[in-house]
Amino acid sequence: MRVTPRASRDRLVFDRGRLRAWVTAPPLEGRANDAVRALVATALGVREWDVQIIAGERGREKVLLVPDGAADRLKALLSG
Repeated sequence: MRVTPRASRDRLVFDRGRLRAWVTAPPLEGRANDAVRALVATALGVREWDVQIIAGERGREKVLLVPDGAADRLKALLSG
């Protein structure tokens, strides 16, 4: 997932085979990471703490871990 902090609005899209997130939060003290977790959790219908950042906590490229049922919902969202 590619993340852009300090965006004009929060949004989540599938672009060119990858998930992209824009969040209004700045990349300070983990605020952007928290916003990404909240955005993904809302899109998948899970609790925020069920979405974990397992790689890329300090960079724009992130790897997320979501519950099995949410992964199926994510695949459905990505396929159209």
